[in-house]
Amino acid sequence: MIGIGFGLAPCISISKVLVRFPGITSAINVESAESVTTGGTTITHDKAFADTEYAVIGRCYDESGNNVEYLIDAKIAASYDITPTIDASWDGICIGYINTLSAYAKVVSVVTTGTAISDLKFASSDYAILVMCHNTSGEPVDYTITDKGQTGFIITPAEDATAEIICIATGYTLNCRSANDIAVVVAGTSIVFSTLGTTDYAIAIRCYDGDGNNIDYTVTNKAATGFKVTPASNGYIDYIAHKDS
Repeated sequence: MIGIGFGLAPCISISKVLVRFPGITSAINVESAESVTTGGTTITHDKAFADTEYAVIGRCYDESGNNVEYLIDAKIAASYDITPTIDASWDGICIGYINTLSAYAKVVSVVTTGTAISDLKFASSDYAILVMCHNTSGEPVDYTITDKGQTGFIITPAEDATAEIICIATGYTLNCRSANDIAVVVAGTSIVFSTLGTTDYAIAIRCYDGDGNNIDYTVTNKAATGFKVTPASNGYIDYIAHKDS
C-alpha cells in the first residue's frame, strides 16, 4: 500500500474498537467503513493511545471499491485526520509501537537512498508487511520494499518521507487473518480464509510486483470468509483483515 488508500469493497457497517492480539500488550484501534469527506474527517480512537507512538495503516475507497487518494495529518494520541480527494470510506488499523515474535509496529523516517528496517523479531520471513508512506504535509509518497528477510527489509521512498509500518506474522488468527506473497492476477483473485464471523472488519493491503513496486488494485466481494482482489497488473499481496474483539 503506497499511502494513497488503495481501496476495498463497500461496507455499510461501522466499527471503532480497542482490541488486542494475544501476547501483544500495545493497544490496537480499528476503524471499519468510516465515512470521510473532502473537508477532512477526524478519526477518533475509542481509547486514546498514551502518545503518538502508534502506526496507522489504512485504505480509502469509493462505493465501487476503487481506491481513493487521501491525506493524513493532525495525528495525536486521541485521533488523526483523513482528507480524501472525494467523499469516501476509510478502513484503518492503528497499533501502538511493539516488536515481538507476533507483531511489529513503528513509525520511521525513510530516505530515497533506502532505509533498512532491521530489528524485527519474527521467527521467519513469513510475515505480512503493510506500510503507509507520507511526507510532512501528509501527502502520499510511493515506495518500494526489497530485501525482505527474517529480521527486516529495505524501504526506498520516491522522496524522503515518514513510513508507518505494521507487520504481522502470517496465520495470526485471533480476530485477524493475514498472509503474505499471495499471487493475484488481473482477472481477479479470491482470497479465502477461515471465517471472521462478520463482514465488519478492516482490510489493509499492500499490492506489489516482483521488484517490490506498488500496484493499484480494487477489492470486491467482501465476505466473512474473504474478498476478491483485482490488481492493475499481475502481482502479489500482503494483507491484514482485522475485526473487533
